[in-house]
Formats: sequence, C-alpha cells, structure tokens
Amino acid sequence: MLVFAYGSLIWNPGFDYESTMPAMAPGWRRSWCIPSTVHRGSADSPGVVLGLVPGTCCIGIAYEVTDVREAAVRRYLAERETAEDGYVDSLIDVLTPRGWDKALCYVADLSNPCVRELSEAGLLSRLRTAWGRAGTNADYAKNTIAAVMTLPRPLAWPEPCPGMALRLAGILCGNAGAEWV
Repeated sequence: MLVFAYGSLIWNPGFDYESTMPAMAPGWRRSWCIPSTVHRGSADSPGVVLGLVPGTCCIGIAYEVTDVREAAVRRYLAERETAEDGYVDSLIDVLTPRGWDKALCYVADLSNPCVRELSEAGLLSRLRTAWGRAGTNADYAKNTIAAVMTLPRPLAWPEPCPGMALRLAGILCGNAGAEWV
C-alpha cells in the first residue's frame, strides 16, 4: 500500500513504513481549508490545516507500507485524520519514480460545509493565534512549509509550494519584507 503525504504526514508520519519516494498527484493541490479544533486549534479558537482539493498538481511523498502493517496504518490514519472534521479517505492516482500507482490519501471533503478556503488575513490570524493538542498552528505551518520546500523532485516536476505559501513562510519566519516569486 502507498500513502500519499502532502502536509504534516511529510514531517510527522507517526506510522511505520518500508520506504519513501517523491510523488506527484496530478489534478490536486494543497489548500488551507480544514478547520482544526483538535490538533492545531480548539472549539474557541480554531486553527486551519491543509487539505487536498481539485487543482493542478501537488508534490508530496509516497510512503510504502508493507502488507503486514497495512491494517494498523489504516486504523492509525483514520483516527488521526478524522479527528478533524473535513477529511475523507480516498485512493488517488500518483506518479512516482517507478511509475503510476494508487495511494491512500485523506482529501478535503468538499461536501462538508465547514471546509472552505480562508482569506489570507483570516488564515494568518488563525496561524498566529490557534493551538491544540499537537501544538501551535504556526508551528504546523512552519514545519509543513519547510518540509514541502525541501521535497526531492525529479527534473521537470513543478515547484512544490508557490504563491501564498511562500508569503506565509516569510511572514511566519520573520521575513515579511522578502520578495517572493
């Protein structure tokens, strides 16, 4: 089984795996759209975490999980990801260095009314103030952006983290005046 990671699973998988490899999910993109009232926020001060939504292309990591560990990893991921309201498990097509494959992935449930993209101001407000069981929302953003920016990628694959993510990285890391391409 493959598990496609595009957010905190990149730097904090929390499960045993056989190997990792770069992976690309065409037709998907990251979105700051999942409200976090458990891991990175609370009911009184919700945070926001990444979801995968239809789009252009998302670069991530594919974790290869052995058959022996598959059931345990599925249980772990179901418990971890569905603690937040807004994810649904899905098998998505991914391209890895060894070719096309299917991977388990928790994507944004667009039928859920709480799943929505925030304005940049709304996003920054949540990232700066929210915290939950797993820590601050700002730490989630910093760790995830740093991990995404260092992902290995074969030549000709798209840059993994364009636009607003780069501006957020600059603001959260104290480089608010930096020019971002």
